[in-house]
Amino acid sequence: MRRRLLPALAAAALLALLPAAADAQIAWQRCADEGFGAFECGRATVPLDRSGGLPGTIELFARRLVAPQNPNRSAVVVLSGGPGQAATPLAAQVAEAIAPGLGDRDLLVFDQRGTGSSAPLRCDSLRRRLTSRERAAQCANEIGPQRAFFRTPDSVADIEDLRVAAGYERLVLMGTSYGTKVALAYASRHPDRVERLILDSVVTPEGPDPLQRSSLAAVPRVLGALCGDGRCRGITADPVGDVRRVVARGTLRGRYVTARGRIRRGTLDEPAIYSLLLDGDTNPAWRALTPGALRAAARGDETPLLRLASAVLERGGAQVPTSTVNDALFITTICEELPFPWDRAAGADQRADQAVAAINGLSPGTLSPFTRETVAGTGVLGDCVGWPNASPPPEPPGELPRVPALILAGEGDLRTPLEDAANVAGRLGATPVAVPHTGHSVLGRDFSRCAVAAVAAFFRDGSTPGCPASDPPVFPVSRPPLSLREVPAARRYRGKVGRT
Repeated sequence: MRRRLLPALAAAALLALLPAAADAQIAWQRCADEGFGAFECGRATVPLDRSGGLPGTIELFARRLVAPQNPNRSAVVVLSGGPGQAATPLAAQVAEAIAPGLGDRDLLVFDQRGTGSSAPLRCDSLRRRLTSRERAAQCANEIGPQRAFFRTPDSVADIEDLRVAAGYERLVLMGTSYGTKVALAYASRHPDRVERLILDSVVTPEGPDPLQRSSLAAVPRVLGALCGDGRCRGITADPVGDVRRVVARGTLRGRYVTARGRIRRGTLDEPAIYSLLLDGDTNPAWRALTPGALRAAARGDETPLLRLASAVLERGGAQVPTSTVNDALFITTICEELPFPWDRAAGADQRADQAVAAINGLSPGTLSPFTRETVAGTGVLGDCVGWPNASPPPEPPGELPRVPALILAGEGDLRTPLEDAANVAGRLGATPVAVPHTGHSVLGRDFSRCAVAAVAAFFRDGSTPGCPASDPPVFPVSRPPLSLREVPAARRYRGKVGRT
């Protein structure tokens, strides 16, 4: 009996040291909110600071959709973008998009720390009328020392704790935008726990680049593709040259008519024109209007471009942070972990001087049709220059493991361009799937459904089929006429009456 009992006691002692089963650590209950009836909701408690230097915990809010059978105890974990976007509100949409992978895997969606329902950060100063430098500095003081613990490595540790608490052996990591950076960091840290990766709109492990070099370098290619196959015939022969001409005009000023017929005065400088191109991929109709509006502005008629900018930049195409992104978490993560071109220990003025030196060191040829003014006037340099860092400099990313990976890249995406996806694909030993006429966040904006088909094939047999050539959902629109004289007359009518 002694010989039989001792191994049993030893096994019991070992089991006591292992992570408890999911139900013991996360009290899953049927989600009460409308639209998530099939999901279970729960919370996992994780340390704020895993080094123990700063006390406190964070409750991670999660939803899961349990598979009919799960022989390998695996789950698809969804990581959203921003940083700062809550993932749990998107759980039902994601479940539909990746349904082929959920037959024998659970779906696990959680709000990363500082977002959604997982101890969201808040900065009242971000809503005050201050300079960007002042807002950032005051926000850092509002958050306090805990701002050091909302970086990518902290989210990676959260995923591992959540995996253990939920009782999963391996994970399929599905990331979008910034979520791809978190997914890649987890894969580097825990390669044995990664079944496969699905990366949509890829951020490199080192990125995003505060100087936006890959985005600026992709502008000529994206504009060329927009007008490819003669789609801009009769509109413009040189969309890149039109941007260069508009930029050379300086700040545009003029009047435009709103969608409600009201006359407004507007201005548009070079950084705003770049932001217009960057953010216009969220709506194919906006992109379709871009070549004609740029051509009009190059000829001296700024009204169409001013009106388009008012739609894109003011009504739904604004660059992050947006209303769906926690702006306090966004600025905290970005300012704490990006490799900025300055000394982290320096003051704001010295940092600004170092940033200007780095911008001046950029080759004009790599920025064309834009200039250094765009680099200085967009992105996060102006915010983070005044941010007092509470964490050490980011460590270099680890080597990427050779795990099966599906990499989706929108050919029209300037925020996370195809070139960055190709870079990461090469390091993973994968081939990126370039989706035509699609911008940022491919699965949410691909009208051709090619990306959804690629996800199904990837789950079915690991293949990564490419996308066939196709027409854009909306073709480029002609340049608006400068005057009534340019309008062709209607049939059977002549002169001003016919043109009217």
